[in-house]
Amino acid sequence: MKNLKIAVRELRKEFGETQQEFATRLGLAISTVVRYELSREPSGEILLTLGRLAEEKNRRDLRDMFSRAYLHEKTEEPGTDKALLYLSLVLADLLEIPDFRQALLENIKALFAAGLFTYTGIGGLLEKDAEWIRLNAADGVPRTKLVELYQSTLGTSPVASIFAEALVSSVLDQEKILKSPRSAQGRQR
Repeated sequence: MKNLKIAVRELRKEFGETQQEFATRLGLAISTVVRYELSREPSGEILLTLGRLAEEKNRRDLRDMFSRAYLHEKTEEPGTDKALLYLSLVLADLLEIPDFRQALLENIKALFAAGLFTYTGIGGLLEKDAEWIRLNAADGVPRTKLVELYQSTLGTSPVASIFAEALVSSVLDQEKILKSPRSAQGRQR
């Protein structure tokens, strides 16, 4: 497996750019790009940027290398859910399989519906998102627009798209159940 220094150089050459031009594209000093190629591998958020650029050039091998390096780095942070990070890598590969997107969407919705994946499960972050979805739906924002708006907060990856669709659908489906006359009778008992 090649190292990140070589991967940075290959990516720069894919764009046909000098180190200065590539540094400008990345919003970095030229000395940083030189270090990335010669002595110090990139780390942190720049790995995500490099991964997106590799995707633009259809270099999935480089994209995967940068993504894995970022995820590996994140797994070293205290309190990181390593299983979730590795699952993200697996999902990224599986999303290339036809019909997997729909199957994943249905499974995430089923987990929400069964109460196995809760809005408060990820440090309470999803509860805030679910409340935002509820409020906007109450204001009459259509489901498709809610998915679009929510996805814009998550990013443009296929996983973000699926997750946005699943969360919005789950929240709105739950709201329908809670507002139905039958469930209202159950709450009165």
